[in-house]
Amino acid sequence: MRKKVILLLAILVVAFVATGCGGSTTVKPIYDKSGKPVYVVESDYEKIFTDTDSYKGKFVKLTGKIFTDPEKGDKYMGFQMYTDPEKYEKDIVVYYNENISLKSDDYVELIGYVYGTMDGTNAFGGSVSAPVVIATELKKSDYKNVMAPTLKEKTYTDKTINQSGCILTVTKVEFAEKETRVYVTADNQSGSDFSIYTYSSKIVQGSKQYDQQSNYDADYPELQSDLKNGVKSEGILTFPAVEEGSFKLIMDGSSSNWDIDINEYTFDL
Repeated sequence: MRKKVILLLAILVVAFVATGCGGSTTVKPIYDKSGKPVYVVESDYEKIFTDTDSYKGKFVKLTGKIFTDPEKGDKYMGFQMYTDPEKYEKDIVVYYNENISLKSDDYVELIGYVYGTMDGTNAFGGSVSAPVVIATELKKSDYKNVMAPTLKEKTYTDKTINQSGCILTVTKVEFAEKETRVYVTADNQSGSDFSIYTYSSKIVQGSKQYDQQSNYDADYPELQSDLKNGVKSEGILTFPAVEEGSFKLIMDGSSSNWDIDINEYTFDL
């Protein structure tokens, strides 16, 4: 079903561009007496999709995921994006008076003002509309900042465990609403092959245990599992969301040299 919706919306953008914004009055951005943008109150953001005209000219800060290849001119670009990519909802039309390198499925962050709605007809003859935002600032972002922004982070300079040259280091932990990210560096100076069992890594917090879970949508740097001697690798391990507090990270590995005994790597974080 979702694929059909995405395809339909991709078709709709053609109709939106063809019909143009509803109304003939040019909407100007609203600034206060000191020249600062007047923003829509955050608690009213939902109303932009149901009562767009009441917010014309006011500014919004939005993040989202582009789901149509942008239409580009020499000095402008336009595209549709989901401001709720997880549910494929709350789509808007964005125009920007510069042409930057963006494509379908890119994540973006923007500041802009509400212009109105763009009306059109879908493939089945039904009427459709979407809010239009004129971006004054626009930049490419990534999965982490849009889908799972960091709520709290902890950095470390002393979390290294060295077992006969099979070295693991934790440099940072990021707590997010939807996941926990642990930044790990592996350095093999053992003289033999070193294998890291990332798939069996666990977080233990109080009486709860959390298994490592891959996040393929995020495309985070991956910690390599098998390292030749002298090889160093850095990556992010993802786990379910845990409380913003202390926990233990437990990892395991092995060496191709049977004379090297590898115990569990247990980090107090």
